[in-house]
Amino acid sequence: MNFYETMRDIYNNFTKSETIVQARNKKEAGDNKIIEISKGDSVIADSAFEESNITNVIIRGDITRIENHAFLRCKYLKSIWISESVRSIGKGAFFHCQALEGIIISDSVSFIDKHAFAYCESLKNVILPKSLTTIEEGTFDSCTSLTMVIIPSSVTTIVDVAFHYCLSLERIYIPKSVTKIGKWAFKSCTSLKQITIPYIFKDQLQDIFMGVDLTKIIITYI
Repeated sequence: MNFYETMRDIYNNFTKSETIVQARNKKEAGDNKIIEISKGDSVIADSAFEESNITNVIIRGDITRIENHAFLRCKYLKSIWISESVRSIGKGAFFHCQALEGIIISDSVSFIDKHAFAYCESLKNVILPKSLTTIEEGTFDSCTSLTMVIIPSSVTTIVDVAFHYCLSLERIYIPKSVTKIGKWAFKSCTSLKQITIPYIFKDQLQDIFMGVDLTKIIITYI
């Protein structure tokens, strides 16, 4: 069973499980590993679960915002389901969650702040929400296991070092909607084999892909 099937199974069978508990912060989570956050205030507070021992999180119901550093350095966190209630994810919200392998983010999320998933070294798959317009600075910086990212056509801007040091990223498709890409956005993505990118960036490739041998890559302009 892959990551997405596992998360859907957890989500669909939520009410049948005695191991999943409601929690709003690290203290309420206690020793529980799988938690749901859906009731009470609409915000998951700054540093609410920082350095907790949780492994799986389902966020739904009344939650609209995940604040800064909410899950900072949760080293056992493996998966996150962010449902349609959430509108924004704060700065460094999941910074250095080193066991995190995959994320399901609802299309309702229109803003993900800088370094939100930086240094998530086990992160392999990301599907970005279709309402997102900007990939902020260092959002996926040093996600060294990231092999796949889907950038939706809603995105117009990719900021500096957004995907810096994503060592396992092999292919990237940047849609024509993107009109601005910051410096070193894909610096040191040394496993890249194929790049699809708007023609307007033809003369900026060295800055965007600093440290990447572009002579060995298939580049397609759109």
